[in-house]
Amino acid sequence: MDFCYSEQFGENTSSDYQRVLVDALRGDKTLFATSEEVLQSWRIVDPVLQAWQADQVPLRKYLNGGWGPRAADKMLREVDGRWQNGGQHVCSVHPKITKR
Repeated sequence: MDFCYSEQFGENTSSDYQRVLVDALRGDKTLFATSEEVLQSWRIVDPVLQAWQADQVPLRKYLNGGWGPRAADKMLREVDGRWQNGGQHVCSVHPKITKR
């Protein structure tokens, strides 16, 4: 997914809270998850959280603002995959993050 709110709608946008409240009042559900989506998300995420708590799988850590753990690069190489953005920040409004 390659999306930057500021690039799409301009720099002079409202605060996040203001945006959510206005959308809610207008009935615009674009940025809201349905209860079914929330339940399905927990169905997927909860077993992962439980596995981390039980030390069944390692929790890969990385620096704040980084592109993720090196293990993610290794995983993609094993299936001949690549990151869509090639390690470059895809949103011109926000500062670029250097490659690992």
